[in-house]
Amino acid sequence: MREDPAIDEIRKVRHKKSAEFGHDVDKIVEHYQELEKEYLDRVFVRSKKRTLGIIDRAESVTNRLPVGNLSRMTPKQFFDWQTSGGTDDVMRLVDCLERADVKWCAIGGVAVNYWAEEPMATQDVDFVVAAEDVERTITILEEAGFRSERFEWSLNFKGRSVVSIQLSTEDFYKEFPSRAVPADVHGILLRVASLEDTLQGKIKAWSEPERRQSKRMKDLTDIVRLVEAHPQLWENLPSELKEKIKEP
Repeated sequence: MREDPAIDEIRKVRHKKSAEFGHDVDKIVEHYQELEKEYLDRVFVRSKKRTLGIIDRAESVTNRLPVGNLSRMTPKQFFDWQTSGGTDDVMRLVDCLERADVKWCAIGGVAVNYWAEEPMATQDVDFVVAAEDVERTITILEEAGFRSERFEWSLNFKGRSVVSIQLSTEDFYKEFPSRAVPADVHGILLRVASLEDTLQGKIKAWSEPERRQSKRMKDLTDIVRLVEAHPQLWENLPSELKEKIKEP
């Protein structure tokens, strides 16, 4: 994981704050929700170019806007409406990993949303951790209230919302956390795969013949989004993809 003095200092503060609440994730989330209400006038919303639209403090589900007002929703309100309060699950995930000093990063759609020009709605949060941290991560998240289900190359976690959280354990991703990029999204620190790793992860997913056609089409769209935002990536595409994607 890359060294970053600012990130290290913030993590120390996070650890100290976590200790004040006995490392109880629910109490920590509730605390920050109350702070947001108290200091709403100080909330900083970043431009669309670097807006995930999912990783920031959620308002209560009861405060979400009705469907008729979708056009007036903030990215936070829309995601919370779409996922039945999914921001709390995402925040608990990030808090658990950071407090435990797990080497991790978000991949897939979340990472693409960070690197692309425009974010797209998603109910999936895919992430990877260092190989030595896999079992510890499972224990940490289960103790935080997430339900887990094991598959051959992944583990799925479910919290209180419809957000689908998946931990990939494939060797392909094992070095991704060491190249992770600290990302400040809506004032929340998280880690995403590097630009190059995000692209390679999407190319891998698109290249899997057994993958559902609808998912492969989304993978292709995500690759296009990355190339449009970062034209230099076109040279990194395999010939098969260059035939499908116009050179920027």
